Amino acid sequence: LPPAATTKAGDGEEEDTTAIRAGNYALLGHATVFLRASDDPESVVRTRLDIADAIPGRTLSIRQDPVVRTVTRGAKIATVVVLFPCALWQIFLLFSVLRHQSNPIMKVAQGPFLALLACACLIATWSCAFFLPLNDAFCNLRGFGVVMPGTLAGAVLVGRLWRAHCVLTSVLTFGLEG
Repeated sequence: LPPAATTKAGDGEEEDTTAIRAGNYALLGHATVFLRASDDPESVVRTRLDIADAIPGRTLSIRQDPVVRTVTRGAKIATVVVLFPCALWQIFLLFSVLRHQSNPIMKVAQGPFLALLACACLIATWSCAFFLPLNDAFCNLRGFGVVMPGTLAGAVLVGRLWRAHCVLTSVLTFGLEG
C-alpha cells in the first residue's frame, strides 16, 4: 500500500507520515503476524489472518478517520433541553418512592428496588450527555455511564418480573387445585 504524502513540519523540514491513503485496494493474499508475549524468544504466538477470501470482491476500502472539530452550541443546548425535563421527572419519581417507603403498597412493590431502578435510570439519562464528542474523556465515559446503569435497570426489572410471576402464579392456581 502506498504511504500518504509527506507533509511540511512547523520548522520547514519534511515529515514522513506512514498513514495509508484512503482508497480501494485489491487483496492479494494473507498476512502472517508473529507476536511475542514477552522478551523470551521461546514465547511466540503465531496468528494467521486469511483475509483474501473473507471480503467480497477481494477489495478493501480504506476511509479517512472522521474528525469532529467542534460540537455546535445548538447541539449542546438541544441535549440539555431534552435531558433536563427527563431527569427532573426521574428525580420526582425517586423522591416519591423514598417518601412513601412506609406505605404498605410500597413495601409489597419493593420500594428499595424501585429507588435503585430510578437512580440507575437517572444516571443513564445524564450520561447521555457523554455522547457529545467534546473530548476523549466523554468518549471513554459514555459506555460506562449508559451501559452499566442500563444493565442494572434491566436486572432490577427482570428480578421484579420474576417475583410478580411467582406470586401471581400461586394466586391464580389457588382455587383450581383439588
